[in-house]
Amino acid sequence: MLLYDRYDVWRLRPDGSGGIRLTRGAEEEVRHRYVRLDPEEEFIDPGKPIYLSLSGEFTKKNGYARLMLPSDPKRSDQGTVERLLWLDKSVIRLIKAREADVFGYIVQDFDDSPD
Repeated sequence: MLLYDRYDVWRLRPDGSGGIRLTRGAEEEVRHRYVRLDPEEEFIDPGKPIYLSLSGEFTKKNGYARLMLPSDPKRSDQGTVERLLWLDKSVIRLIKAREADVFGYIVQDFDDSPD
């Protein structure tokens, strides 16, 4: 089960026997939130990359990251978080092509129209 608090994503065991923090957002005050790329998705597949939106609470930077969970849920390591995009602009609306690993997103700023 994946849950998040103010900044981080946590992996908890359904039996209540513990959990681990998967991200390290609290240290930099960066919010990590799950991005649902497939509207027909019924569950999160832990064997596939999980995409997260990033939002700096005080820096106001935005972006996206990819989270790879450990293949064994009983392992205590946190997995791997790779920042894919981290800009001092508004970065929104991550989308993915159905049949390819191709992504699109919108970048804008107060003095730059959406690209």
